[in-house]
Amino acid sequence: MSQVLKNLPFFAGIALCATPYISSPTALVIGFFLASLGAVPHAFPLAKITKKLLSYSIIGLGFEIQFWTIS
Repeated sequence: MSQVLKNLPFFAGIALCATPYISSPTALVIGFFLASLGAVPHAFPLAKITKKLLSYSIIGLGFEIQFWTIS
């Protein structure tokens, strides 16, 4: 099987989860499902991307805090 067809479910899952039609919990379940099937490409720098995404998510959550609730 070619490398493109092997990676197709992973990139299709990314594209599907990037749409506004999929909620966060559903995207998480899709990610767990793809990881358990072994559909994540080995050459994909997943650890590096995860660190960046986690730090950007924490910053994004910080912007949701209203100033009057902090003080």
